[in-house]
Amino acid sequence: MLEKINEETKMAAETFDTGKLAELVRLAIGGRSLSSFAEEAGVSKSYVSKIVNGKIPSDSPPSRKVLSKLVDPDKAAPQNGITLADLFSSCGYSTAELENKENSPEMPALCSTVQKYYNNALPMTAVSVLMNGLVLNGVNDLMSIDTKGSYFEIHTPGNDEAYIGIPAFCQKQDAFNLMYTAALSILLVLCSKNATFYILTDNHELYQFLVARIKVPKEMRVSVLYTEDHVFIKEETRIGGNQDEWFPKSIVNVPESITTTE
Repeated sequence: MLEKINEETKMAAETFDTGKLAELVRLAIGGRSLSSFAEEAGVSKSYVSKIVNGKIPSDSPPSRKVLSKLVDPDKAAPQNGITLADLFSSCGYSTAELENKENSPEMPALCSTVQKYYNNALPMTAVSVLMNGLVLNGVNDLMSIDTKGSYFEIHTPGNDEAYIGIPAFCQKQDAFNLMYTAALSILLVLCSKNATFYILTDNHELYQFLVARIKVPKEMRVSVLYTEDHVFIKEETRIGGNQDEWFPKSIVNVPESITTTE
């Protein structure tokens, strides 16, 4: 058994791509500071710093245990869809054992699965996209942001109405139902709030999926937004509410030089 482990470690060292690992971990960190990510993952700040700066010796890839910590969905909460298989591949480790686990009948709890996808959803990018859209539509007041984990609220002075954003950035089709369920759950829990709700996604199939399935009471104001490159808002479908009285009337109603509508 020890010989097998040593052989695998040797093979990993021969195919370890320090640059690729550095890039993947930077993506997993997302908009957080290196210090906060390291603390959440339970890995020393100095070691994470070596990884993201490509300073890990080429013959000593991080252990599987360390890699697992870096993408733990409940603690490290990796962003940008980075998976353990991605890290294993960059370090030269076999992903066969991970595939066997994925085929196991044991399923994670719904809440942790949904949270994993939401953490992959670049929440701060969603905040930026929605704030930019609001500004371009005349909301020029100082905005305050209150993040809630799976959603965020934007408030302006003297306005009782909130703008609530629900990030749904996801590239995995098998997660569409989970994203839909999570978004619907948030809408149901917050339905009594004086707010306009925006579900943001960068996946056009998921956008169409949500538009087709989201049903809300008529008095609720819900909008599904499709973005590209986390910058341009390309399409918007508004659901429920008296749409003529919405303010701003449309997030996508902005100058052509900034965004286009297909």
